[in-house]
Formats: sequence, C-alpha cells, structure tokens
Amino acid sequence: MAVTMTVNRLRRRFLQTFIWLVPLWSIRVQAKDLIALVDDPNPLAALAPYLDTLLPADTTPSASQLEVDKAIEAVAKRQPPLAQLLTLGCAWLDNQARQQGRENFASLHESSREQLVAQAEASPPGGLPATFFQVTLALAYRHYYARRESWIGLGFAGPPQPFGFPDHAQAPQSWLR
Repeated sequence: MAVTMTVNRLRRRFLQTFIWLVPLWSIRVQAKDLIALVDDPNPLAALAPYLDTLLPADTTPSASQLEVDKAIEAVAKRQPPLAQLLTLGCAWLDNQARQQGRENFASLHESSREQLVAQAEASPPGGLPATFFQVTLALAYRHYYARRESWIGLGFAGPPQPFGFPDHAQAPQSWLR
C-alpha cells in the first residue's frame, strides 16, 4: 500500500513537471532576446498588476487582494520551469510597456494593460506571450476561486458539507421559470 502511494506521488510529480516543460522547451528558443531583461532585482514585479488585470476588483476582491500572486510565486519556487516562465513573461510585459514609453507594466494605464493581455491571448500558440497567458490564467483561476472571498461573485454559498443539503426533502425547483 505504501509503495503504491509513493509510486503514485512520484508519477504525479513527474507529470506536473513534464506539463510545464513541454511548452517551455519552445519558449526558451523564442525568448533569447528577453534573457537580458531578466537581471531585474524584482523580476516578478509585473505579476500582481498583471493578475489584477485578469481578475480585477468588482463585487469581489482583485487577485492581488486575495494574494493570488503570492500563491503562484510559492508554486513557482517548487517548479523551476514555471519560475522561468513567470520571469520571462513578466520581462515580456515590462518590455512591452517600455516600448509604449512607460517604465514598466505596473505604470501602464488600465486600458493599456488590458490591450497587452489581449495581445498575449491572441498571440500564436506555443510562443512566450500565449503560453504565459494560458498558464497564468489557469493558475490565477485555481488560486482565486479557491478562496472563499471570491465565491460571493458566483452566488456560491460554499460547499454542502459539513451542513449537507438541508432542503433534501423538498421537491427540486425548476430553473426554467
């Protein structure tokens, strides 16, 4: 039993690492010009403003208010390929902001940030911007909606346990009224 659990853990760890390595293999070749930008003392400074562009505050808190950026950085510390992707992606964001005459991504106006995010989303698959967008969006959703504070915007009161389904004896209501 213990051997099976260990094998399952190893297999899961291998697959998690492999999933990050496949897209990064092609990115490494395409991102050679960004490597020079990575000597920034805070290479992930663009991550929080970027995540707030993906998940801004409305009736629910923004991504950085729920510390999604810190959660993603913690995952990246355990997965070097992800850390490299985040570093290169943030360098790309800052580089795009510099081309618009700004100091970095954080200094851009909200509409300019949204345009850069849309540009990353629409970029060719397998490239740095598209991969950075897809991976960070998935991670942002995962960590954002794991927090109870984000559920208000969904109309989700929480998981049924430990309280169960108190209305289980009543007939179901139709959603098609």
